Amino acid sequence: MDESAAAIARRKFDIAYVLCKEHIAFAKFEAFCCLEEQYGVQLGTGGKNEFACATYCTYIAQALLNKVTADLSKANFFSVQTDGSADAANVEEELYVALYCDPHSPDGKVCVRSRFIGVLQPETVDAAGLMRSFERAMQQVNIPDWQLKLIGAGCDGAAVNIAKNGLKGKLSEVIPWVVVVWCVAHRLELALKDALSTSVFAEVDSMLLRVYYLYEKSSKKSRELDDIVDSLRQCVEPTDMPGTAGRGGKKPLRACGTRFVAHKVSALCQMVDRFGAYIKHLDNLIANPSTKGVDKAKLTGYVRKWRTGKMLYGCALLHDLLKPASLLCKALQADEICVVSAIEALLRATKAVESIRTTTFDDLPTVKRVTERLQEDAQGDATYQGVKVVQSHQGADQLRRHHAEYAEKVVSCLQHRVKAQHVELLTDTLTILATQGWEKHEDPEFASASIQRLGDMFRVPLEAASANVGSLTDEFDDLFVYARRYLKLTDSHLVVWWKFFNVAESVRWQNILKLAELLFCLPMSNGRVERIFSSLKHTKTDRRCSLSESHLDNLVRIAVEGPSPDQWNAASAVNLWWSDKCRHTTQDKQAAPRATSVADMLHQPDAGSLDLDDWDSFISSD
Repeated sequence: MDESAAAIARRKFDIAYVLCKEHIAFAKFEAFCCLEEQYGVQLGTGGKNEFACATYCTYIAQALLNKVTADLSKANFFSVQTDGSADAANVEEELYVALYCDPHSPDGKVCVRSRFIGVLQPETVDAAGLMRSFERAMQQVNIPDWQLKLIGAGCDGAAVNIAKNGLKGKLSEVIPWVVVVWCVAHRLELALKDALSTSVFAEVDSMLLRVYYLYEKSSKKSRELDDIVDSLRQCVEPTDMPGTAGRGGKKPLRACGTRFVAHKVSALCQMVDRFGAYIKHLDNLIANPSTKGVDKAKLTGYVRKWRTGKMLYGCALLHDLLKPASLLCKALQADEICVVSAIEALLRATKAVESIRTTTFDDLPTVKRVTERLQEDAQGDATYQGVKVVQSHQGADQLRRHHAEYAEKVVSCLQHRVKAQHVELLTDTLTILATQGWEKHEDPEFASASIQRLGDMFRVPLEAASANVGSLTDEFDDLFVYARRYLKLTDSHLVVWWKFFNVAESVRWQNILKLAELLFCLPMSNGRVERIFSSLKHTKTDRRCSLSESHLDNLVRIAVEGPSPDQWNAASAVNLWWSDKCRHTTQDKQAAPRATSVADMLHQPDAGSLDLDDWDSFISSD
């Protein structure tokens, strides 16, 4: 292919890439090409329809997949995260993402990389079907020895995944050392929901849900709420009703039915800042003569229950208690997070909740803010943002008595749900990788038992990577002495281990470094998989619900794995396309498909012609 033909092909591939990246239908490809040609861009005479765009998309995806295969082939070990969900066509889709360690990153720290493997449709949604789908995903990346490299698998808590006779059991039969991890963020969400379901927070949760749906489908109510918020802001102090920046606007935020705690915390913050506006608007709806009697009775019951100090202070207390957990969930949602970073975030969140437990109820930040906004008149009636709040003192007293108990429940969730799986493995992993804890030890003997257990557990994959398990302890002793003498152990463990991997002395520690590389691959959270499902929903919509498995896989791969359009280079995809099919960029434009509309069918040449005699015969026949 000469340079001019290659340039034309790259331009078409670039247009196709942008369409795939932005979830635009292939049918728009021809229009984009016409627009480019209007500004003098040379695109040849053919290969400018939706079918050509689909072909370009296939080779772009293949080029990206080849890069994933190369990265995983170079890695000694990797883990796979998987999750399933129904798409717009109600077809079960399984997503697969690989995690591997990059010890020679140019960032100056060890990086845990995530790579999209594929999206597949399992034949059956049982353990056998999921296992076959898993094997297909491994075949797709074309790594023959994947069973020797696979260290862990991350999934949700569905029984078909984590039961002994589920996917976990099927994988363990083939790969005895594999570590199947239930997503920590998902476990935490379920644990908090269970722990707080019998407290006042169940009522607060119900209020958030009902208020959200009250405004979700009604633009009229939303406009009325906007007017009330603007009016109240002129009547109260600016600090009593903050602006909408960063708060998601004036409408209530959705808190129920979402995966992560952070959404609930945002909804609670919105409720505390807009509580007066919501109650005032509900009062107006009740007083409106056009409101139906049934709806009026329902709203009256809501207002009677919600206009209480118990609900207002309950929102404030729940916000303060869940704020550390929400920060933990956000940390666990990172695309590339290792075991040590996840445990560090967990410990920080636990300490923050412990601090809340020992802090008096009235000194909690959100509770204190609510108390400062409450105003009492001479009769003892309380108002908040211009609306009356009944039993404010009684509600605060009730929560004051139980706030330490609620905090203890949150701490228990953070501790016990993580302790429920692979505690010994996590402890051994932290002993080796958490270099900041080495300072309190004078002798490397503290890690000997952990190294022994890890070496026995992962002996097969380590030996497959040419590691000598018998040398692990001696090499760690040497590495420990070097670290104490030459490195700053208070630095991040990622920086310290990067130095271990990249200093000249690393040739003395090749075996222990391979164990460290293995441990960095252990999965902790499925946050990346959840975000890819969001991209899938943008790709396979109601209007594109007939996408085949291969086309869907190509489109999702480009959307989540491809770089931004300004950094995309089409050369590798064009070379694949040219060497595989040898399709010329100057091919003639394809003929338009034969019309099959009703009008065309009625005007076929053999249809004959009709005159008035035919019409008279037609209407006079019985």
